[in-house]
Amino acid sequence: MDYASVDEEKSQGRAEPTSEDQTSDSLESNSSLRYRWPMNRPRFQLTALDCPDPLALARFYSELTGLDVEPLGDFKPEDVQWIELMNGSAPTLAFQKVANFVAPTWPEGAVPQQLHLDFTIDDLERGEAHVLAIGATKADYQPGTSFRVYLDPVGHPFCLVLRDESL
Repeated sequence: MDYASVDEEKSQGRAEPTSEDQTSDSLESNSSLRYRWPMNRPRFQLTALDCPDPLALARFYSELTGLDVEPLGDFKPEDVQWIELMNGSAPTLAFQKVANFVAPTWPEGAVPQQLHLDFTIDDLERGEAHVLAIGATKADYQPGTSFRVYLDPVGHPFCLVLRDESL
């Protein structure tokens, strides 16, 4: 199966593996995705955020998402250089220690953001109360009405986006 035919079948909601394809079953459990694709096609695995303290930032995002932080094993907390949130076989977040971390400036400035994360929510007011309680800061600049921009404890921007009822 070639990529063009997989893309066409996905867009028509009928992507199915053929007997000669190796497929990824991990997306079958993902609530909105119901198709498979050949495993020789790259599959998104994680997003890693640079930070000065990976464990502290992992704990923040654990509180935000409800995902557990992976066990430390034999590592002491101060020795953690990389840590991930546990999300089964679904894509997840990871946190990487950077010695001279400089927080991004948003919406513009000397250190532009490289990416931001969006999290869907049913109620912006309740979502905002939650993220502020766990250590986020509401950004001064709010460019929309169906989402809100926040900064995590080390300055990465992320958004709470009101869930689209039509999806």
